[in-house]
Amino acid sequence: MPIKLLALDLDGTALGEDHSTLSAANCAAIHAAIDAGIEVVLATGRMRGRIPEQLEAIREIRYWVTSNGAAVYDRHTGQVLYLNALSTDTTRTVLQTMAAFPFYLEIYCDGYSYTENARIAAAERFPIRPWQARMMPRARRIVDSLYHWLEQAHEPVGIEKIHMPYIPPMFLDDVWQALRALKGVKLVSSLPSNCEINSESCNKADGLSQLCRHLGILPGEVMAMGDNENDTEMMEYAGLAVAPGNSTEEIKALAHAVVADCDHDAVAQAIRQFLPVR
Repeated sequence: MPIKLLALDLDGTALGEDHSTLSAANCAAIHAAIDAGIEVVLATGRMRGRIPEQLEAIREIRYWVTSNGAAVYDRHTGQVLYLNALSTDTTRTVLQTMAAFPFYLEIYCDGYSYTENARIAAAERFPIRPWQARMMPRARRIVDSLYHWLEQAHEPVGIEKIHMPYIPPMFLDDVWQALRALKGVKLVSSLPSNCEINSESCNKADGLSQLCRHLGILPGEVMAMGDNENDTEMMEYAGLAVAPGNSTEEIKALAHAVVADCDHDAVAQAIRQFLPVR
Protein backbone atom coordinates (compact mmCIF):
# COMPACT_ATOMS: atom_id res chain seq x y z
CA MET A 1 0.00 0.00 0.00
CA PRO A 2 1.61 3.32 -1.03
CA ILE A 3 2.30 5.87 1.68
CA LYS A 4 0.04 8.94 1.49
CA LEU A 5 0.74 10.58 4.86
CA LEU A 6 3.93 11.11 6.86
CA ALA A 7 3.44 11.82 10.59
CA LEU A 8 6.48 13.38 12.23
CA ASP A 9 7.25 13.68 15.90
CA LEU A 10 9.35 16.78 16.63
CA ASP A 11 11.59 16.53 19.70
CA GLY A 12 14.13 13.78 19.21
CA THR A 13 12.92 13.05 15.68
CA ALA A 14 12.54 15.93 13.22
CA LEU A 15 14.44 18.28 15.54
CA GLY A 16 17.97 17.76 16.83
CA GLU A 17 18.90 17.09 20.43
CA ASP A 18 18.80 20.85 21.04
CA HIS A 19 15.01 20.63 20.52
CA SER A 20 15.05 23.58 18.15
CA THR A 21 17.08 22.82 15.01
CA LEU A 22 15.50 21.44 11.85
CA SER A 23 18.51 20.47 9.75
CA ALA A 24 18.81 21.66 6.17
CA ALA A 25 18.68 18.05 4.98
CA ASN A 26 15.51 17.31 6.96
CA CYS A 27 13.90 20.51 5.71
CA ALA A 28 14.73 19.72 2.08
CA ALA A 29 13.45 16.16 2.43
CA ILE A 30 10.16 17.34 3.93
CA HIS A 31 9.70 19.68 0.96
CA ALA A 32 10.53 16.81 -1.40
CA ALA A 33 7.90 14.61 0.26
CA ILE A 34 5.31 17.37 -0.08
CA ASP A 35 6.25 17.85 -3.74
CA ALA A 36 5.73 14.11 -4.24
CA GLY A 37 2.15 14.44 -3.00
CA ILE A 38 2.69 13.15 0.53
CA GLU A 39 0.60 14.80 3.26
CA VAL A 40 3.19 15.74 5.89
CA VAL A 41 1.69 16.10 9.37
CA LEU A 42 3.33 17.21 12.61
CA ALA A 43 2.48 14.89 15.52
CA THR A 44 3.89 16.34 18.71
CA GLY A 45 3.48 16.62 22.44
CA ARG A 46 3.88 20.37 22.05
CA MET A 47 0.94 22.72 21.99
CA ARG A 48 0.16 24.74 18.88
CA GLY A 49 1.91 27.88 20.15
CA ARG A 50 5.25 26.10 20.52
CA ILE A 51 5.73 24.71 17.04
CA PRO A 52 9.24 25.83 15.98
CA GLU A 53 9.44 28.69 13.52
CA GLN A 54 11.26 26.58 10.91
CA LEU A 55 8.34 24.16 10.71
CA GLU A 56 5.69 26.82 11.12
CA ALA A 57 7.19 28.48 8.04
CA ILE A 58 6.40 25.45 5.87
CA ARG A 59 2.85 26.47 5.01
CA GLU A 60 2.30 23.29 3.00
CA ILE A 61 2.22 21.40 6.30
CA ARG A 62 -1.47 22.02 6.82
CA TYR A 63 -2.29 19.73 9.74
CA TRP A 64 -0.80 19.61 13.22
CA VAL A 65 -1.58 16.85 15.74
CA THR A 66 -0.66 18.61 18.98
CA SER A 67 -0.55 17.99 22.75
CA ASN A 68 -0.05 14.23 22.28
CA GLY A 69 -3.11 13.97 20.04
CA ALA A 70 -5.46 16.06 22.17
CA ALA A 71 -5.95 18.74 19.51
CA VAL A 72 -5.82 18.38 15.71
CA TYR A 73 -5.45 21.71 13.98
CA ASP A 74 -6.07 22.80 10.38
CA ARG A 75 -3.76 25.75 9.79
CA HIS A 76 -5.43 26.82 6.54
CA THR A 77 -8.89 27.25 8.05
CA GLY A 78 -7.89 27.91 11.65
CA GLN A 79 -10.23 25.13 12.81
CA VAL A 80 -9.63 22.59 15.53
CA LEU A 81 -10.74 19.42 13.75
CA TYR A 82 -10.64 17.25 16.86
CA LEU A 83 -10.34 17.85 20.58
CA ASN A 84 -9.87 15.21 23.26
CA ALA A 85 -9.79 17.44 26.30
CA LEU A 86 -9.36 16.85 30.00
CA SER A 87 -12.54 17.59 31.93
CA THR A 88 -12.68 20.52 34.31
CA ASP A 89 -13.21 18.14 37.23
CA THR A 90 -10.18 16.05 36.31
CA THR A 91 -8.05 19.15 35.85
CA ARG A 92 -9.14 20.42 39.25
CA THR A 93 -8.21 17.07 40.81
CA VAL A 94 -4.76 17.14 39.23
CA LEU A 95 -4.16 20.69 40.48
CA GLN A 96 -5.20 19.67 43.97
CA THR A 97 -2.88 16.67 43.84
CA MET A 98 0.03 18.79 42.65
CA ALA A 99 -0.57 21.70 45.04
CA ALA A 100 2.01 20.41 47.52
CA PHE A 101 4.79 20.17 44.93
CA PRO A 102 6.71 23.45 44.39
CA PHE A 103 7.88 23.19 40.80
CA TYR A 104 6.82 24.37 37.36
CA LEU A 105 3.45 23.23 36.06
CA GLU A 106 1.51 24.47 33.07
CA ILE A 107 -1.85 23.78 31.45
CA TYR A 108 -2.15 23.60 27.66
CA CYS A 109 -5.45 25.12 26.56
CA ASP A 110 -6.51 26.25 23.07
CA GLY A 111 -2.90 26.28 21.89
CA TYR A 112 -1.55 28.34 24.79
CA SER A 113 0.23 27.55 28.05
CA TYR A 114 -1.25 28.80 31.31
CA THR A 115 0.76 28.95 34.51
CA GLU A 116 1.01 30.93 37.73
CA ASN A 117 3.53 33.53 38.86
CA ALA A 118 4.38 31.26 41.79
CA ARG A 119 5.15 28.39 39.41
CA ILE A 120 7.48 30.61 37.37
CA ALA A 121 9.33 31.58 40.53
CA ALA A 122 9.57 27.90 41.46
CA ALA A 123 11.12 27.11 38.07
CA GLU A 124 13.93 29.54 38.88
CA ARG A 125 14.84 27.56 42.01
CA PHE A 126 15.49 24.33 40.13
CA PRO A 127 17.77 23.84 37.13
CA ILE A 128 16.08 23.42 33.76
CA ARG A 129 17.66 22.74 30.42
CA PRO A 130 18.59 25.79 28.30
CA TRP A 131 16.23 24.77 25.48
CA GLN A 132 13.38 24.51 27.99
CA ALA A 133 14.14 27.96 29.35
CA ARG A 134 13.95 29.32 25.79
CA MET A 135 10.75 27.50 24.90
CA MET A 136 8.65 27.84 28.05
CA PRO A 137 7.82 31.58 27.64
CA ARG A 138 6.45 31.02 24.12
CA ALA A 139 2.65 31.39 23.94
CA ARG A 140 2.52 31.55 27.73
CA ARG A 141 -0.25 33.29 29.63
CA ILE A 142 0.35 34.00 33.30
CA VAL A 143 -2.50 33.99 35.82
CA ASP A 144 -2.56 34.59 39.55
CA SER A 145 -4.26 31.27 40.24
CA LEU A 146 -4.89 28.31 37.96
CA TYR A 147 -7.83 27.37 40.20
CA HIS A 148 -9.48 30.75 39.69
CA TRP A 149 -8.73 30.73 35.97
CA LEU A 150 -10.30 27.29 35.68
CA GLU A 151 -13.42 28.25 37.62
CA GLN A 152 -13.94 31.51 35.73
CA ALA A 153 -13.40 30.08 32.25
CA HIS A 154 -16.43 29.57 30.05
CA GLU A 155 -17.36 25.96 29.35
CA PRO A 156 -16.23 23.97 27.55
CA VAL A 157 -12.59 24.62 28.37
CA GLY A 158 -10.28 23.05 25.79
CA ILE A 159 -7.73 21.69 28.24
CA GLU A 160 -5.38 19.66 26.10
CA LYS A 161 -2.68 18.67 28.56
CA ILE A 162 -1.17 19.35 31.96
CA HIS A 163 2.58 19.43 31.72
CA MET A 164 5.40 19.33 34.23
CA PRO A 165 8.50 19.85 32.07
CA TYR A 166 11.04 19.33 34.83
CA ILE A 167 10.32 17.46 38.05
CA PRO A 168 13.25 17.82 40.48
CA PRO A 169 14.70 14.40 41.34
CA MET A 170 13.71 14.61 45.02
CA PHE A 171 10.02 14.80 44.02
CA LEU A 172 9.97 12.40 41.07
CA ASP A 173 8.84 9.18 42.78
CA ASP A 174 6.23 10.91 44.94
CA VAL A 175 4.74 12.76 41.96
CA TRP A 176 4.35 9.63 39.86
CA GLN A 177 2.90 7.69 42.78
CA ALA A 178 0.34 10.43 43.44
CA LEU A 179 -0.65 10.76 39.79
CA ARG A 180 -0.97 7.02 39.19
CA ALA A 181 -3.67 6.96 41.85
CA LEU A 182 -5.88 9.30 39.77
CA LYS A 183 -8.64 8.05 37.47
CA GLY A 184 -9.45 9.33 33.98
CA VAL A 185 -5.93 10.40 33.00
CA LYS A 186 -3.16 9.09 30.79
CA LEU A 187 0.39 9.68 32.00
CA VAL A 188 3.37 9.67 29.66
CA SER A 189 6.93 10.89 29.79
CA SER A 190 8.99 12.04 26.81
CA LEU A 191 12.01 13.08 28.88
CA PRO A 192 13.66 11.51 31.94
CA SER A 193 12.19 14.08 34.34
CA ASN A 194 8.93 15.28 32.79
CA CYS A 195 5.32 14.19 33.11
CA GLU A 196 2.51 14.82 30.62
CA ILE A 197 -1.10 14.36 31.67
CA ASN A 198 -3.82 13.90 29.06
CA SER A 199 -7.31 12.50 29.09
CA GLU A 200 -7.44 8.74 29.47
CA SER A 201 -8.24 8.06 25.80
CA CYS A 202 -5.76 10.58 24.41
CA ASN A 203 -2.66 9.61 22.43
CA LYS A 204 -1.08 10.53 19.12
CA ALA A 205 -2.70 7.58 17.34
CA ASP A 206 -6.15 8.76 18.42
CA GLY A 207 -5.58 12.26 17.06
CA LEU A 208 -3.89 10.96 13.92
CA SER A 209 -6.64 8.43 13.23
CA GLN A 210 -9.27 11.19 13.49
CA LEU A 211 -7.31 13.21 10.94
CA CYS A 212 -6.87 10.20 8.65
CA ARG A 213 -10.62 9.59 8.68
CA HIS A 214 -11.13 13.24 7.79
CA LEU A 215 -8.72 12.87 4.87
CA GLY A 216 -9.82 9.40 3.77
CA ILE A 217 -6.41 7.84 4.47
CA LEU A 218 -6.03 4.29 5.80
CA PRO A 219 -3.56 3.31 8.55
CA GLY A 220 -1.63 1.23 6.03
CA GLU A 221 -1.06 4.41 4.01
CA VAL A 222 0.62 6.16 6.98
CA MET A 223 4.32 6.35 7.76
CA ALA A 224 5.11 7.55 11.29
CA MET A 225 8.36 8.58 12.91
CA GLY A 226 8.81 8.90 16.66
CA ASP A 227 11.38 8.26 19.36
CA ASN A 228 9.78 8.10 22.80
CA GLU A 229 7.00 6.83 25.03
CA ASN A 230 4.38 9.29 23.84
CA ASP A 231 4.88 7.99 20.27
CA THR A 232 4.03 4.38 21.15
CA GLU A 233 0.43 4.21 19.92
CA MET A 234 1.22 6.20 16.77
CA MET A 235 4.00 3.79 15.85
CA GLU A 236 1.62 0.87 16.39
CA TYR A 237 -1.08 2.56 14.30
CA ALA A 238 1.03 3.32 11.23
CA GLY A 239 1.50 0.92 8.37
CA LEU A 240 5.18 1.88 8.36
CA ALA A 241 6.88 2.92 11.60
CA VAL A 242 10.42 4.32 11.46
CA ALA A 243 12.50 5.13 14.54
CA PRO A 244 15.52 7.46 14.77
CA GLY A 245 18.64 5.83 16.18
CA ASN A 246 18.30 7.79 19.43
CA SER A 247 14.88 6.24 20.18
CA THR A 248 14.13 4.27 23.31
CA GLU A 249 14.54 0.52 23.03
CA GLU A 250 10.77 0.10 23.35
CA ILE A 251 10.16 2.33 20.32
CA LYS A 252 12.87 0.61 18.29
CA ALA A 253 11.17 -2.72 19.01
CA LEU A 254 7.91 -1.36 17.55
CA ALA A 255 9.56 0.10 14.45
CA HIS A 256 9.76 -1.56 11.06
CA ALA A 257 13.06 0.24 10.50
CA VAL A 258 15.64 2.22 12.46
CA VAL A 259 17.55 5.04 10.77
CA ALA A 260 20.15 7.62 11.81
CA ASP A 261 19.76 9.57 15.03
CA CYS A 262 18.02 12.94 15.20
CA ASP A 263 21.30 14.85 15.02
CA HIS A 264 22.20 13.09 11.76
CA ASP A 265 19.19 13.78 9.55
CA ALA A 266 16.96 10.88 10.58
CA VAL A 267 13.93 12.28 8.79
CA ALA A 268 15.84 12.91 5.56
CA GLN A 269 17.19 9.36 5.56
CA ALA A 270 13.76 7.85 6.17
CA ILE A 271 12.09 9.95 3.46
CA ARG A 272 14.75 9.04 0.91
CA GLN A 273 14.58 5.37 1.84
CA PHE A 274 10.83 4.82 2.02
CA LEU A 275 9.04 7.53 0.04
CA PRO A 276 8.98 8.18 -3.74
CA VAL A 277 10.89 11.47 -3.66
CA ARG A 278 13.37 12.95 -6.09
